Amino acid sequence: TYTKRSQHNNVNNSILMATWCMILKSLVYGFPIIGYYIDILILYIGYILRLEMFINCATDKCETEKLLKLYEYEGNIKCKQVRETLGALNLDYIIYPTFDNDKVPVLIDENRDNKKIENSTEIIGYLYCHYGQNYKKHQGRIQKLVQFVRNQSISLFIYKIFYLSLLRCLPEHGTKSIVKPGHDNNDIKLLELYSTEQGIGCIKIREILSSLELSYIVRNGVDDKKKGKKLPIMIDA
Repeated sequence: TYTKRSQHNNVNNSILMATWCMILKSLVYGFPIIGYYIDILILYIGYILRLEMFINCATDKCETEKLLKLYEYEGNIKCKQVRETLGALNLDYIIYPTFDNDKVPVLIDENRDNKKIENSTEIIGYLYCHYGQNYKKHQGRIQKLVQFVRNQSISLFIYKIFYLSLLRCLPEHGTKSIVKPGHDNNDIKLLELYSTEQGIGCIKIREILSSLELSYIVRNGVDDKKKGKKLPIMIDA
């Protein structure tokens, strides 16, 4: 009886979610101009929920001999935390979209004997330990407070349920692959994306790249932004 009730609830939840996705897609794509601004508004909601306006990154570029590799996907809160850390530390890295909640995020550091870390908390601690020297110099009390608040369980829960699960839940938002089965992007040369983690336009590009399962190099664009360049910038060699 319990199993049947559980299965029945899962079916109902799936139907409700599918209905909501249809409504959201109609709002965004059904009205060409209004839908665009609805989409931008949703992105700003995520921006506010993660307190992005208070976050600064290390002023000095953190150079590595070999780029770090991150296996993740855009619509996962734990992956989001790792990307936030990489952005704050002013690190460049390679993203390999991988749609498996049980296996992401995974970080591989070829600069340290191919070190592999599979837990988001351990990855963040590892990054601060080995690459956080420049960031710690410039981290004030406000930065520390903001980091503390947005990494609390309640903050993460609200962002995951309200934003990722309800407002940014379509496949093209980087939550699922939209690539046909059997399609292989491994032979495609890596794109380079100059961006920031919190940039609205940058998020939209990352979502598409994630849903297309295209691997790409993330170039932290904070220095480019200071020079007046508009981000994101995509380079296809």
